[in-house]
Amino acid sequence: MAVSHYQYLRDRLPLDIEMRYAVNWGLPGNGLNVKLFIQLYSSTPPSSGQLAKSLHQKVQPGVGFYYLFAFGGRAYLSSCIKSRGGTTVTEAQFQRNRYLYDLKLSRLFAWLLGQGTVRDTHCLWTHLSMPANTSAPEAAYHTLEQVWFDWYKWWLPRFSTS
Repeated sequence: MAVSHYQYLRDRLPLDIEMRYAVNWGLPGNGLNVKLFIQLYSSTPPSSGQLAKSLHQKVQPGVGFYYLFAFGGRAYLSSCIKSRGGTTVTEAQFQRNRYLYDLKLSRLFAWLLGQGTVRDTHCLWTHLSMPANTSAPEAAYHTLEQVWFDWYKWWLPRFSTS
């Protein structure tokens, strides 16, 4: 799984972004599990109990679903960018996107001509984090959301799996 790290300063605070290119998500046995990704790939992962207590699922029209949570003095935002449809954080959301956007007659013709795939099982897992007051992380959440919406708009047209 390819990974890229980016570091920025936002309001004089360090903001880290980690992106992983995930392949074959949503196939039988490879279901989307952003919670598991958080635990496996975070530099200081929370336990499943700690994560469950602090995890907030949100949705932004025109973008999609994402998780916010705070742990160990940092605030986090995690989500998966799909090439079509909105961002997802659960297997049900991922599958819904696939049924809405993958099963199109035009995609079937492209596949028959060898010019594309019918099913999109790719995802750019994006994990943003910055320092935060863990007991009151709302200000950091607001900053992460602003960055996330811009980040998503920039990446979506550049992420095509055909």
